[in-house]
Amino acid sequence: MTVANGFVRGAARDLAERERGTSGAVLNADGEIVGHMRGIARQRRNRVSGVLRQWVNREGQFAACSRQTYANGELRAKLNRSRR
Repeated sequence: MTVANGFVRGAARDLAERERGTSGAVLNADGEIVGHMRGIARQRRNRVSGVLRQWVNREGQFAACSRQTYANGELRAKLNRSRR
């Protein structure tokens, strides 16, 4: 799945203290839905925020996983694409 110049739209909801669930649609540059995502955002006791998201394409196949952390004003992210 290629999403160049696209975006993700969705919603977040509280699951527990310092934890939020996210879900939404992945759109390409033309606004067409090319998949969906879901994830969990957490804030650890040391105040470091972390997000883990999974992207699934329109055919229901796992496409990628993203892991992000935010601390001290710095965002670090890594995208792991499926090798299927």
